[in-house]
Amino acid sequence: KVMCIGNSPKLSDSGARFSITIGKVYEIKKVEKSFSFHDNRYFIINDAGVMFPYPTNIFIGVSEQRDNKINEILK
Repeated sequence: KVMCIGNSPKLSDSGARFSITIGKVYEIKKVEKSFSFHDNRYFIINDAGVMFPYPTNIFIGVSEQRDNKINEILK
């Protein structure tokens, strides 16, 4: 599972966004890897109920987010 930490880029010619919510946790349905690390994508079911690919850099793993919060508290 991953948490959304950034806005999705515009994903269609019309400029429509496929809705995802910052701070919301999503289940990864499929991972699409590319030759370039920056082009990897997660397929998730978005807020509109549609499975769609999103760039991995707008998500953080739930366990990584938890560790970040714990470290923040302990400072």
